[in-house]
Amino acid sequence: MTLSANRLGCAAILLFSLPCGAQEAAPQSGRLLFLGVAYDEAPPKGQTVDHYNYAPDNFSTMFRTQSKELFREIVITTLKGDRATRAAVLRSLRSLSQEAQPQDLVFLYWGTHGATEDGDWGANLPGGDGISGSELKAELAKLSCPAVVAISTCGSGGFIRPDRKTVDLPSNVTAFAACRPQQTTNNELDITLLEALAGFGDADGSGDVSIQEVRNYVPRRYRMLSPEDDLETLPVLGQGDGDVFQGSLTRVTGQHVAALHDGAWHGATILNRKNGALTVRYLGWDPVSRNAAFFLPDELVPLDRVDLAGGEPPVEVEWNGTWYPALILGRTSQGRFRIHYIGYPESDDETVPAKRIRYPFGSPSP
Repeated sequence: MTLSANRLGCAAILLFSLPCGAQEAAPQSGRLLFLGVAYDEAPPKGQTVDHYNYAPDNFSTMFRTQSKELFREIVITTLKGDRATRAAVLRSLRSLSQEAQPQDLVFLYWGTHGATEDGDWGANLPGGDGISGSELKAELAKLSCPAVVAISTCGSGGFIRPDRKTVDLPSNVTAFAACRPQQTTNNELDITLLEALAGFGDADGSGDVSIQEVRNYVPRRYRMLSPEDDLETLPVLGQGDGDVFQGSLTRVTGQHVAALHDGAWHGATILNRKNGALTVRYLGWDPVSRNAAFFLPDELVPLDRVDLAGGEPPVEVEWNGTWYPALILGRTSQGRFRIHYIGYPESDDETVPAKRIRYPFGSPSP
């Protein structure tokens, strides 16, 4: 095969829809209480302390659109930029501990700079005030309900794996840290969590995404974001010794898609369908601020770049030592795959063994 006419910069879309067998689950009796914190103490040139404000907004949008059928109420609180003070954070956490009921779920998203020093993770907030992981965990332990915590900062693994002098993860907390205690990170945790919640994490095809499915999806997807990197950033996951939240976090709407951008598969959601095209938003990115570190704008994609046949997930196929984005056209009785390379002519389609295929968003269910 000779790969020709390389057009990997184009966007190709694969739609995922709600499984036909998905059941309409009864709404949870409790509320989803979301607290999002964002602050950039050292913004790049052209940006301000509001540089990370998009991040908690991405999660609040996700919950408003895909959790509303699963919870009695969605309550959103965000502390962004100059409003994300130490006093405001502690006040909001204490308010949650007073208001939350056992049937509720608290979700805390934290997007700032951070580091692990002297065995404990911490972050600086407006005014030069700092806050430690031990302080956050002490407040979370007061909740009468389960909590999910996502710490999207450098060194965040120290929140989950502190030394013996610091506070352990509370029994009611499921935690996701973006990297190990001495690692740096970008937006990998945002990408993987939002993809999982959007529906890529629905491994059993039930139509709902559980906390365990998110826990399974995040580390697997991390490895596919930079599979050739020998010094890969890896998340740290933690679970207190209490009961795990048993309900579903989100419901699959069929609006999540896999889109090819700059030669790599990205998870995205459909914003609009009009005049033979889709407008998509990439999950985990800033779609607005052009000078932002994690800017990836909404994109208009023609429908002739949409694949609806077969329901096969997007793949990457190895050819001469390089992995190329592709779609599965069919399977043979010998367990081989007929594939089409995205951006290449049909004459380059070929049949390949399973060992030449990898799944960026995870292998399909058996």
